[in-house]
Amino acid sequence: MNSFIFTIGFFVIKFVTGNIIEVQLYAKSGGDLMRMHPVVMLALMMLFQSLMGMTGMFMTVPVMAAAKYYMLSMNMPSSVLDPLLTCIEGSEQGPHMNYVEQQRAKARKSALDPSSDEDNLLCGGCGEASDSAPEESSLP
Repeated sequence: MNSFIFTIGFFVIKFVTGNIIEVQLYAKSGGDLMRMHPVVMLALMMLFQSLMGMTGMFMTVPVMAAAKYYMLSMNMPSSVLDPLLTCIEGSEQGPHMNYVEQQRAKARKSALDPSSDEDNLLCGGCGEASDSAPEESSLP
């Protein structure tokens, strides 16, 4: 009886993670975070295996996804970020695809909140519209 409950619980958890959680993760940020070349991942799996054994092999994909997320969320100069993306993604189009996805994200954000772009232009990014003209400073 316990094995039957365990089996049913396993299938329920597998169904929820596979059909709900993973779909939401891939829909939100799957394109930019999950684009990693398989040969690069196999080489990293061998490296992590030599460093941490079997655990390292399982840790390769989450660690690389976290590292890629960190690289994309930082304001790294393109002279540093572009070669890293090219290496990880295994394609010379990697930096361009990242740029395109950033532009799509900005377009989605502005479509959801169109007033934010106008406010940022008016107030220099402070989020408040400024009706008065900028004050001139008087120098002695």
